[in-house]
Amino acid sequence: MFLGSDPKGQNPAIAAKELPVLVVYDRFTKMICAHPVEHKGMKALTSEVVNPYPAKRVVRDLDRLGYKRVVVNTDQEPGILAVVRAIKEMWSGELVP
Repeated sequence: MFLGSDPKGQNPAIAAKELPVLVVYDRFTKMICAHPVEHKGMKALTSEVVNPYPAKRVVRDLDRLGYKRVVVNTDQEPGILAVVRAIKEMWSGELVP
């Protein structure tokens, strides 16, 4: 599976728009989930419309792993902090920032 950009420019669809990738890593199971997203955070800079996709994908990952309480480590970037806040609202488990 290919995620990210096409450095050689062989695929015009990918070269036209590089997508950020939201990565979830579980240090206990060593599972890595990578989800291409349209933009960083919950909404594009040019729009006020909130896109719930990034948070929904992480909530699904957490449910698959079966956790009820998770400690989150991030790089403290505003976009990812917005996603963490949305996950906290959507997920039935306890999210510890």
